[in-house]
Amino acid sequence: MSQLSIFQEKKDQVIQQLIRLDELIEEMNLSFLSKHLTDTILALHREEFEIIVVGEFSNGKSTFVNALLGKEIFPASVKPTTAILNKIYYNEKPSHKLYYRNSKFAPKEINEELFKRIVAPSEPIDGDEKKLLNLKKAMELIKSIDHAEIGYPLELCKNGIVLIDSPGTNDLDPAREAITNHYIPKSDAAIIVLNATRALSESEVSFLQHRILSADIDKIFFVINFKDLLRKEEDIEKVHQYVVEKLSEILKSDPRIFFMSSRHALLQRRIANGEAVPKQRRPLLPIEQTGFPEFEHALLDFLQYERGAAKLEKPIKRGLKVSNEILEKHIPFERLSLNNNINNLQEKTQQLSQQLEDTHRIGKETAQKIRLKIMQEGSNIKNWYERELHKIADEAESSLRTRYYKGCNVDSVRRSIESTAAPLEKNLHENFKKKVEERVSSVITVESQQLENAFSAFDDSFITMVSKGSSGYHDGMNFPPFLKNHAGKISGIMIASTIISSFWLIPGAFLIAGLFVVGGFIIDGINAVASFFSGSDHVYEKLKKEVNNRFRDNIPEKIKQFEREWSNVSVKVTEQYEEIITEQIQEKENQLKILIKNNQMSAQETNELLAKLNEREKEVQDIIAKLEGSRLNMKVGV
Repeated sequence: MSQLSIFQEKKDQVIQQLIRLDELIEEMNLSFLSKHLTDTILALHREEFEIIVVGEFSNGKSTFVNALLGKEIFPASVKPTTAILNKIYYNEKPSHKLYYRNSKFAPKEINEELFKRIVAPSEPIDGDEKKLLNLKKAMELIKSIDHAEIGYPLELCKNGIVLIDSPGTNDLDPAREAITNHYIPKSDAAIIVLNATRALSESEVSFLQHRILSADIDKIFFVINFKDLLRKEEDIEKVHQYVVEKLSEILKSDPRIFFMSSRHALLQRRIANGEAVPKQRRPLLPIEQTGFPEFEHALLDFLQYERGAAKLEKPIKRGLKVSNEILEKHIPFERLSLNNNINNLQEKTQQLSQQLEDTHRIGKETAQKIRLKIMQEGSNIKNWYERELHKIADEAESSLRTRYYKGCNVDSVRRSIESTAAPLEKNLHENFKKKVEERVSSVITVESQQLENAFSAFDDSFITMVSKGSSGYHDGMNFPPFLKNHAGKISGIMIASTIISSFWLIPGAFLIAGLFVVGGFIIDGINAVASFFSGSDHVYEKLKKEVNNRFRDNIPEKIKQFEREWSNVSVKVTEQYEEIITEQIQEKENQLKILIKNNQMSAQETNELLAKLNEREKEVQDIIAKLEGSRLNMKVGV
């Protein structure tokens, strides 16, 4: 398999140039530029590719994941009630760690045997009350688990790839469904596993339309499993044609479709690894005919050239932005500062320093006002959201009443309820994010007016001071016009835009965004839940309880979680706000220090500094050229 070598090479080049830039920043005492650059370097070192695998139960998803990994890690035929989300990453020694939904409980390390017992508890025999009780306890444990992290020395994951094995898309647990749906937009690639004998069922089409298409469809790979059950080439062609026609109705681009036999590929890989496998009734397909090599090549090319290019773009842009700021602002400022003869400079800079202290104080006070206002806005958003969630629950119940009649197809009723609720939930989620961004941005903009005025007053005083002592520079550039062009007016709108651009990366915001993308009603037969009801209940009552469980009963818990996480979000926004203000203050303090230092230089020292600035300018230009050259050229039609 490809080692993603081109991406790794380009990534190393970017890191090398960012380290050069960081060292130059330290040399120039521009510490306020350093933090984000250091964070970018660390993030790039940790950069991973996340691949999520989704599919309905009985589509062979677990076998497919095992075949990808070349080892039977997850049991097949796991019931919906016992499936959990698993994150598989590279580790020298096998490890299994459980993370709980309740953050009060610390992650728990367990062994492989216990892990398999948890995800695949033994089924009770009819009448065995003890085993039935054990099964119920096992299910309660499953419900308490957020996800599991599985570490293995796997070749695929060695290249910084994390594989996410999700519960079935027709899972009856809304909380697990929310996790699945939130990981899809966040992933670098999503693999949808279909069954060749019934590819693209009505529920799968619904899942695609309402749960996947809101994310980036270009990163979706369609895996049609059980290729070996299609005996003839024309059978494969018929299924392929059917899937293409179905997808053409809902996709704008040509889908990536791969036929494969996961079971045959897994067995072949286990044999290649020296494992003993059970004797098969039919000969195994050669690994080349299982469809896996072709799929893996396409997947890794996609990760390297398309997602890899996207992953490098942000740090490259960050490096270019900082480089250009040094080139266009900080080096020219220091050059121009050598040509000033300001009377009573020490006294004037002390007055300006006091202005900055007052501005910093106003910034901190404003940050606290913003935190309180955001908390108040959170209460309004929560009330609005709760009303909207109840409206969706009402629509789901209405759909049940309209569609249900004695002797009807129960799964058809469920699909109808899903078709009603899914677009409503999708719209609610989008409107929620929009409302949050608008309200947070409005609060920051309105409350920052006093701070905005304080920064403007400082800039005016600073420019007035240097205007009286400014002389022309050898290239004709004058100090006051330069300062006016590069002062960079600090406004509430600018600060709000900066915070909103990274708002959904805040941990609390990430959880809030995932609270309401629940999706996926129960599609796999009433027997999955019927055993938990008494025999006196009718089918309609059972369905009604399912609907309430799925859409209404969990609203209070969602609202409580929203309140907890919104409090964290308000604190994080406040911290970001104070950080932005502190960086601006530090930059202006640095300018005052440069003026004082350079005003006291001898002619020889001035010439030496000018020569040094010329060298720095050339170095920054070289860094820019190398960062530009580190971009990955995306392959077309991979």
